[in-house]
Amino acid sequence: MILKGFIGGFGGNATEPKTKTADEIPVEAMTAMQNSVMREIAVKAGNRLPVTKGRDRGLPKAPPVFDLEALRAKNAEAVERMKKRSRE
Repeated sequence: MILKGFIGGFGGNATEPKTKTADEIPVEAMTAMQNSVMREIAVKAGNRLPVTKGRDRGLPKAPPVFDLEALRAKNAEAVERMKKRSRE
């Protein structure tokens, strides 16, 4: 009897707590949990997390450039603009 009391006191005969599945959780509670998790991630990331204000416009409409010479020319123009700004 005493041994049974000790075992019960230390959780020896404890039953597993019932967990709810995702479809049993109310929508409002699920939304609140997701928002709090996203907020926590944003706080931990600090300024390393890019934030877009307003509506996400998606990917650029211009097709990607895979021409190596065109990319080099574009980069050379950007370098020249940066040099020009630094001289001013």
